[in-house]
Amino acid sequence: MFLKKKLTWLASLLIIASGLIGWQAFSGSPGVLTVAILDVGQGDSIFIETPNGKQVLIDGGATKKVLLELGKVMPVGDNSLDLVIATHPDKDHIGGLIPVLENYDVSQILESPVEGTTKTFSIFKDAVAKEKSDRVLAEAGQTILLDSANNIYLKILWPGKVASGVLTNEAAVVAELVFGESEFLFTADIPAFVEETLAASFPEEINTDVLKVAHHGSRYSSSFNFLEAASPDVAVISAGKNNSYGHPHKDTLGRLTKLKIPILGTYDEGTIIFESDGSVIRRVR
Repeated sequence: MFLKKKLTWLASLLIIASGLIGWQAFSGSPGVLTVAILDVGQGDSIFIETPNGKQVLIDGGATKKVLLELGKVMPVGDNSLDLVIATHPDKDHIGGLIPVLENYDVSQILESPVEGTTKTFSIFKDAVAKEKSDRVLAEAGQTILLDSANNIYLKILWPGKVASGVLTNEAAVVAELVFGESEFLFTADIPAFVEETLAASFPEEINTDVLKVAHHGSRYSSSFNFLEAASPDVAVISAGKNNSYGHPHKDTLGRLTKLKIPILGTYDEGTIIFESDGSVIRRVR
């Protein structure tokens, strides 16, 4: 692991319509945590950079589009990642990780314990083996320290012990990112019954500032009880514009609206970037 250069490019100054968090020019400010929900179409991909320069990628969407988006949030010539998390083996999460592994040096890979049966997963497995990264299977209770000086860490909340025959979404990796008073919750594609289990098992951890909404806003996730327990300041939905799945579903949007949780979507906004100094989270793009 080694320090990386800070981001230097600037984004246009915009005004957020919801009034939730003030937009500012994105400059990858030194001493802050950066979290970018990347616009990879119908899929998930999240880039994290800590003040000490550690870089994490959670999922990669379905296609090579993730390479274009990483090029916008990483310095030119920076072709390494400290940690890649493959939340589960569905194509819209690991398909884009195949070209990432082909084009980036990855120090460590954290994976769901459930394997897929598709050709995409087979190619992903081959790419992981070729990368020769340290491999770890995710399990609830793990803590990954990213920045010791600032005590920034990822806590794995799901999955627990996995029984045979479990569906991929049911064993998707759920992680909480913590920096001081700032908390982000990444829920992959977990269904509602897993959300209910998390609400019972980790009530403090799921209470968060920024929620990456589960399963692209599917009607089968984002239960009312879970959203109420999470009580985020903002919910971010990663989905493709006019996708064939109808994500985000009107029922999910209705539950978020009823709870007065502001909604941001990559399908409307493109890549969405937050910065935190450990106290305040700002939207910078």
